[in-house]
Amino acid sequence: LVKTHHMEGRLKAVSSLCVESARKRVLVGTEGGNIYFLRLWNMTMEHEVIFQDKVVKDVPDNYKVNPGAVECILEHETDPNKILIGYTRGLVVLWDKNTEAKVHNFVSQQQLESMSWMGEAKFISSHNDGSYTIWDINTGTEEEPPSTPYGPYPCKSIVKLYANAKGEDTWKVFSGGMPRAGYGDKYTVTVMKNEDDHVVLDLSSKIVDFQVLQTADGLPDSLFVLSEEELVAVDLKVAGWPVYEIPYLHSIHASAITCLIQVTDVKSSLLEDISKYKSVTTGHGNVSQNSWPINGGEVSAAAAAASSADAASGSLFITGHEDGSVRFWGIKGPVMTPLSTFKTAKFFKTDDFDDDIDESREEEEEEEDEWPPFRKVGTFDPYSDDPRLAVKKLHFCPVKKELVVGGTAGQVLVCHLDEAKDSVNLKICKAEIVTEKEGFTWKGHQPLAAKTTSLTLDGGWQPKMVLQISPPASITALAFSRQWGVMGAGTAHGFVLVDSNFSHVITARSTLNAQDIANADDNPMSRRKSLKKSLRESFRRLRKGRSQRNTDKKKPTSQTNNTISRTIREESPDVRPVERQIEARNFTGSEDGLGSMVRCLHFAETYIANASSTSPTLWAGTNSGQVLVFLLTITPEDKRKNDKITAVLAKEIQLKHRAPVIDIVVYDSGGLPVHDTRKDSPAPHKVLIASEEQFKVFLLPNLKPSGKYKLTAQEGARVRKMKSVTFTGAENSNLVENCIVFLTNLGEISILVFPELRRQVTTLAVKKEDVVGISSLAFSSTGDGVYMSSSSELQVLTVAAKRAGFCCSGASKIHIPAENRAWSEESDTDRQADEQNRQNEREAEQNGLQPRASPRSMSGGGGAAGEEGPDSHNETNISEASVASGDITLDSVKDHIVAQSVEMSAAETVTGNRTERVETVSRTVESISVSHQQFLPPPAPAPSQSAGSGRTVSNNMSNSSATATATETTATSSSSSSTTTTTTTTQQTSSTPAASAPPSTTTPCNGVSVTRMDIAIADSGASS
Repeated sequence: LVKTHHMEGRLKAVSSLCVESARKRVLVGTEGGNIYFLRLWNMTMEHEVIFQDKVVKDVPDNYKVNPGAVECILEHETDPNKILIGYTRGLVVLWDKNTEAKVHNFVSQQQLESMSWMGEAKFISSHNDGSYTIWDINTGTEEEPPSTPYGPYPCKSIVKLYANAKGEDTWKVFSGGMPRAGYGDKYTVTVMKNEDDHVVLDLSSKIVDFQVLQTADGLPDSLFVLSEEELVAVDLKVAGWPVYEIPYLHSIHASAITCLIQVTDVKSSLLEDISKYKSVTTGHGNVSQNSWPINGGEVSAAAAAASSADAASGSLFITGHEDGSVRFWGIKGPVMTPLSTFKTAKFFKTDDFDDDIDESREEEEEEEDEWPPFRKVGTFDPYSDDPRLAVKKLHFCPVKKELVVGGTAGQVLVCHLDEAKDSVNLKICKAEIVTEKEGFTWKGHQPLAAKTTSLTLDGGWQPKMVLQISPPASITALAFSRQWGVMGAGTAHGFVLVDSNFSHVITARSTLNAQDIANADDNPMSRRKSLKKSLRESFRRLRKGRSQRNTDKKKPTSQTNNTISRTIREESPDVRPVERQIEARNFTGSEDGLGSMVRCLHFAETYIANASSTSPTLWAGTNSGQVLVFLLTITPEDKRKNDKITAVLAKEIQLKHRAPVIDIVVYDSGGLPVHDTRKDSPAPHKVLIASEEQFKVFLLPNLKPSGKYKLTAQEGARVRKMKSVTFTGAENSNLVENCIVFLTNLGEISILVFPELRRQVTTLAVKKEDVVGISSLAFSSTGDGVYMSSSSELQVLTVAAKRAGFCCSGASKIHIPAENRAWSEESDTDRQADEQNRQNEREAEQNGLQPRASPRSMSGGGGAAGEEGPDSHNETNISEASVASGDITLDSVKDHIVAQSVEMSAAETVTGNRTERVETVSRTVESISVSHQQFLPPPAPAPSQSAGSGRTVSNNMSNSSATATATETTATSSSSSSTTTTTTTTQQTSSTPAASAPPSTTTPCNGVSVTRMDIAIADSGASS
């Protein structure tokens, strides 16, 4: 932001803008009906004003009283001295700026909304009843009667209209105008070409504005529609008017984002493979093959360096949405590009109707001719067909190019990239975690059934297996082993282990205990404990607290023991941190009854059966602090049809504090994470179990505690996200550190060195009030992070110095012509305008009117030192012609009256000197400069503590266009420390009292006087 200009007053609120063809001034229409001229090069207002009372001087009488605000201003296409001024009530005036007189006026019976030129001799106006009218500027009459495109029933207003009659075709583009009864809730832009081509672009969010780009010949080229949620571009050069593929400003929240993951160091070949099957549907129409019509800007050096550094690899954002779709975004430098979209809804039955009935219904709808001819455009769609389709968890394997999608109704899809296929049947696998035989009853939503008919699959992401878990609860954890081809999915009731290559369920383990199953008959909407149970536990805590307090009171205390303990604490080099008291959790887990929820799953090839050889394992952590370790028997793929993979529970860990387990990671002796593919990782292995309250390290295979880091007990924070990161030096690549990066509920990111668990860095990343940002943040293995700063924005961050360029923001340069720069010299046109203003001032003086200050003289130059010219920005003036003729309406007077403001300030120095100021400001109605001066006699001197001290009061009054000058006269040395006023002050030191001022004089005027009073009091002895 370089410079701004503020219009004061309600009647000066801006209602319309029009940039002159010379690109040097902006015509500013206001609610009061006046038009001001704003200079673009220095953002200052010119003294020239087109007053409404002068414009409506010769219009019909019923429009003279209150024609309304300036609704629209248009400059003539060939004559820049003529402008069209449209007022709200329907009055349009063709105004000549040179002669300051109207050429024609055009009166409509409906409220005006917008205007557009249709050549040199015609213009078109739109109105609030959904109609438009074509006018002839030569005769001032209607060329044809008003036309309502979607009448005759009542229609909404046409908010904005564009017309073009150049060439052989006549174009009309307008927003709104729909019938109120049938389509009043739609957000539309209509495009009409002659009488044959007609389409109504239907958007899902409110339209803010639209703009038509023209070719060098003045013909329509492209249409850009800006709505509240997205930007839509339409190619008007091609038949059918297809939409452009937006290269930026994407609507990432086209459907609400429900899941977000980040993958870094992705090879460019993989990004190309994903984008090769790009199926981003930008609406229901075809996509234009023409290039993007807007070009310009320069990439900054930092962004270019980041893009070149990531030439061989890039980052990938994968977002899951409420409608079941998954979107892939490629990140290179500051550019975020959509790669592909995978929609899971087409593989499930989302309603009770058969597919045949739906297809026949669609055919019948296509046969009917719909009026108006709607066409759905844009990607923003806030409505979901079925809430069960929402994506809850995502996992992506860049090596195998496989994607795992977990949904809300217990559905899991394992997908891979492949070519288009015809007549494919889905492989459906069902798994039951808890059955009704065990006494559990599911009272939630029904499962989302997969389609059993043959499907035609497009090229791109295709499901090779669909897993349906029962009970159909939301997926809370996902894990995938590319080496073994095994996938694990967790819910609130347990987890399932599946062989994704052969669609075989290895094991389905329930984490519910007997109490959870017994409570299943309670109301499913009540997630809190019963009242009786809560009261019982409250009384137990009270009794326990009293007994502990009584025990503490019985202990003897002595001053000697306190002194010794204090001395020991002071001399001890390692001061133990103060721990907070944490309330013990109940046995069933968290208070909301979801202690059985599986929070994390982890595959690792580690030592669990014995210390001599590694074994494939699966680690599962729950919401109640329970960790289950399963020993897997992996058979070769060619023998799995007969010899299935098996899983046996090997070990079980119960954390004492019973906090939810956020993540589990197995490390080798060097501190590197152990995955399913690492069989040669050096021993001994350690496992890190990260809960919400602390980090604990155990040695494998005997699970001996090796280290612990308490977070909640020391700081009161809780862990929300955690990731194992290996940092590499920015300058020295041999410098490597294995660390743990985690995010707390306070929005702070901290780094711990593994295995010492020593805190290195803590920084605030997200505001603690931003719950959505904290819950959505996703870490990558390189130390990068991404979270939702709002429902439609993604914020990228990094804690790695080597990856600092990854987060560089986009920058561009705007080339401004020299004549339009704020620091440019005056042009010849400006000098001619100043000469004309001076000539007008001389003529005004001859007519007996007060001259107006020249714009150049106000900005600097003449005047005595310390004085300034009148402020043209905040002062409203009436033209001399209006004053002389007396054509001043009531609205004009209201426009120029400004409410009175009173400002009081006081400041006191160290020595007791005090300066007070009372300022009363109100602005004059007329352009005549009026000042009111009044003499304030000095008060009687107060008793002084030392000889020579005195008090002097100086008063100076001037109009609002001049800066007051206060003179302080003191006779003591303490006057140097007295506080001066905030205005320009001239200090004089004298031992004599101030000279007496002349008696007060008052100048009569027709306006409101401007009074300013500055009082400066300096007293070394008495208080003021």
